[in-house]
This record gives sequence, C-alpha cells and structure tokens, in this order.
Amino acid sequence: MLSYYIFTVLAFVSLALGHSWIDELTVVGVTGNQGVNEKGYPRNYKGHFDDYTSKILDFTAPRPLCMKDQTTPNTNTQQFPPLSAAPGSIIQAQYTENGHITGPEERDNETIPGYSSGLMYWYGWTDPAYQPTMQEVFLWTADGKGGNGKGRLLKDKVPYDNGVCAEANVKPISFQRIPQLYEKLENGTDILDAPLPRVNIPCTTQFQLPEDLAGPTYTVAWVWDYSTKAGHVAADPYARKTNEWYTTCMDIKIKTPEPAPKFRRRHVRDRRHPRGFAGRWTERL
Repeated sequence: MLSYYIFTVLAFVSLALGHSWIDELTVVGVTGNQGVNEKGYPRNYKGHFDDYTSKILDFTAPRPLCMKDQTTPNTNTQQFPPLSAAPGSIIQAQYTENGHITGPEERDNETIPGYSSGLMYWYGWTDPAYQPTMQEVFLWTADGKGGNGKGRLLKDKVPYDNGVCAEANVKPISFQRIPQLYEKLENGTDILDAPLPRVNIPCTTQFQLPEDLAGPTYTVAWVWDYSTKAGHVAADPYARKTNEWYTTCMDIKIKTPEPAPKFRRRHVRDRRHPRGFAGRWTERL
C-alpha cells in the first residue's frame, strides 16, 4: 500500500514547473547488520525551499557541479544533519516533481521513453573539499578510472518519473496517482472550484554507496538533466534545443561496519542419562 505524505499548504506550495532538488536521504538497505531508516539532508539545508539546486544552462565554460551554498563541506545543522551510512548501503533520495510529471504537456512531444521529464545521475567522491565541475563528472565511470579518477558514477540515466509520484493539481496524472483527488470528483465536488487537498506523493530514487569506502566523509551529487530535446525532428534523437541541468550536493558520514556476531559451541553432559548423553548448544558471545 502506498504511503501518502500530507503537507501543509505553507510548506508545500509548488509552482508549476518549478525547480526540483533533493530534500532528504534515507538508508533503506545495507550489506552488513547496520540499522536502516536513518535520515540525512543536503549540504546547508534549511527546509523545503527552492534554494538547494543549481541550475546550469551554459556549458561553454567549466561550471561547478555544486551550487555556491553547497561548495563547502560540513555545513549541515543539528536540525538537518548529514546522513550516516555504512559502505555498501542502499540510499533512497526524495524530491518533489513540482509539475514536471503532472504537467507533461509543457514539454516537447518526446518519443524517447523516460525523457519527458528528464534523466537523473548520481556521482560520488571521497574528498569533500574537492569541487568538481560538470565537465569533469561527465567523464567519471563506475570503476572510478574514468576522467581524472577523482570520483565515480554511482547511478546512470534514471528516469525522473518513477511512475508513482505526483503533486495535487487538476492534471490527469494527478487523478490517476492520487486517489483522494478522484474520490473528490466522484462525490460530485467540482475539483476546479474546491480547494485541492494538500496530498502529494514525493518522488524517490536510489543509489548504492561503494563497498570499499573508508570514510570519514563521502560526498555525493544528484544531477538531473531536464534539457529540452529536438526529438524525432532531428536526425540525432538526443540533440538538444537547450541545456538545462539541476544539481544537489550532499555529504554522507561513513560508519565503520559492525563486525558480524561471533558464536561458540558449548558441550554439556546430562547426568540423568545412564550413559551421560552429551548435548550441545550455540551461544552468542
């Protein structure tokens, strides 16, 4: 069953086709016996405001990957701390679609699956003080050997639309994905005249931390390609009309993996048995 997140109007007023950014990170899977459901936030995060994404339109000169307010590490507050995770952890990131999914008519008539709202990428590097450019990270590879070798590609070409998320508005996709809106219409309420219930379904995407991280901090970046494409009109279906990219940068504190529990076997002799039957059990140290 879907979990619905109910937000106040003040906290979640979204303008159609506003920017998108990562709001929080959660550990949802681990390779060891570390706990899950720990949460963390981007660098210098202060709440759900349109201030935590870098909009990049021009690639004629090297462009910093992280926005100005996110170039400095260790800028999280006690209220919005960085995520802590063990090497190999599976991380889930949450963002809001802000009309980029529920308002697809605003986009070109795309013919490439997953491109109507763009594609996402995840990159990571071990030196939090390092400030990579967009041009540098585009050359990084999953094995860490691509480009200048200072970082890795963690996740490649993930559709921005995960097929579930939506914001409450009068667009068809909202009615399909948010049952509360459809029920309101079915009950005879004019959805155009009545206030919309502030029921939004956030978008999520996942990536995995490398297994060989030694800490103490690993920096990751979410990169969203929302560039408009020339589509089937051009010979190259990936040709761009304009460049439009967004990024959010985050520090992750790397935990030392907890060792697996050790066990030992103990042997006892049951004196009630005529031959002193030997039994044994296993106990945790």
